[in-house]
Amino acid sequence: MKTDSEIIELDKQLVEAGMLPLSQMLKSNPLGKYAVHKGMDNLEFFEKWLDMRFIEMMKFKAKMVIAKKEDDELFEWAISHASVLGEVRAQFQACMASVKESD
Repeated sequence: MKTDSEIIELDKQLVEAGMLPLSQMLKSNPLGKYAVHKGMDNLEFFEKWLDMRFIEMMKFKAKMVIAKKEDDELFEWAISHASVLGEVRAQFQACMASVKESD
């Protein structure tokens, strides 16, 4: 991964603040094997996992809306997770459709 000037500057600021540099965090998975689902060994499983997590977050978000908990700090967490998972899911589906078309 190429390090751009903004990352270099952020690295300096983070190190000065006693934190890990961003470039190091971007290179490694700090949780290692503990962050990865046990069955994660192929794209089909990844798609199922991604669908499961997206649905889980959308249900959580919907329940919070129904309960009128928009002012709850978890509401923003639910929206952000659902949004990120939805975006990754859309990109993954587009990529997989492109791969199937080229076969």
